[in-house]
Amino acid sequence: MPGVGFMVAREWMACYPPTFIEKPCGRQLGVGRGLERRGRRRARMPQGGGKSVESCEFLQDSIGSTRAGDHTGARSERADRALPPPRLCAFAPLRLCAFAPLRRASAGPGRPAVFPPSSQQETTIIMTTSFAESLAIAIVPTAPIYTDYGSGASLNVAIYRPVSIPDGWYYLGDLAVSLPSSVPYTSPAVANIAPYAVIVQPLDGNAVCPVNAGTQALWTDQHSDGAQDIEIWAPQPAKQGYTALGLFAWVGEGYEGSPAGSFWWNKLAAINSSYVKPGEFGRMIWSDQNSGAKGGGQWGDIAFWSITTSQLGLIPTNTFVAASDYSSPPVGLVPAPNILPTL
Repeated sequence: MPGVGFMVAREWMACYPPTFIEKPCGRQLGVGRGLERRGRRRARMPQGGGKSVESCEFLQDSIGSTRAGDHTGARSERADRALPPPRLCAFAPLRLCAFAPLRRASAGPGRPAVFPPSSQQETTIIMTTSFAESLAIAIVPTAPIYTDYGSGASLNVAIYRPVSIPDGWYYLGDLAVSLPSSVPYTSPAVANIAPYAVIVQPLDGNAVCPVNAGTQALWTDQHSDGAQDIEIWAPQPAKQGYTALGLFAWVGEGYEGSPAGSFWWNKLAAINSSYVKPGEFGRMIWSDQNSGAKGGGQWGDIAFWSITTSQLGLIPTNTFVAASDYSSPPVGLVPAPNILPTL
């Protein structure tokens, strides 16, 4: 079943001195095959652009998840250094391998994790690019906001959100990652596998639009034994011609009211549909099966699904989509969280 993702510029450009940039490396493979562990390589930058930097070793399995050789609690050592404001500049482009979500480098022993994301923290921008001089795009760290700890569900999941978002930038939706066991969201093990997220900045008035919440959540976890209350909401573009590329987790707010107007909801944006490309459903990340959840949302059951693609060169935003049963991917045309460099 096809979905849609949005398309950006052909090459990622460094947004600050190359010393701070990580470059994943590996051999491009066909659909359904992972990236081999290639050891560590150095990303050589142009003369005068600063010293080269070591990339984070990674291994991608056949279901599309990427496991980093170096994990962190919440911040890398590079995050401790003062970074200039994000900007587009003319450093040499970094070649990104197919299906290679970036992971943060090791924070070092004794460095605490950051729980949960804060609207007040300084944002660490990893790299930026732009599409058609209309949309700036950056990769940023995330922190966990939720796990299904205590829910009783057969599968386990963690949900993540950008650590912070600068003024004038927006994110596309929350991120979901399968867990091997049920642990609280404050566990360092959950922070250690935090994926990176994509945020966007409109460079003209047509690149993005706000999203509406509607009147009812897709699903709530009422009547489960989960340690945290959660509702899943589906952002709806406020204008025609735009596509929402993810879902929103309303955590710890009870089961009344709406997330509309909250800080994080207001930081969501839908993307101009002219930047959208087809995608394909991947694997099931999680479902509430056996959790006992029977909430007041539109759906009694829910399953989270990843998005894949048959095209090489995609850089996932790691957002997810949902279905109202456990047996099949979502029905119909849904957002595919992939960024496709143009050829």
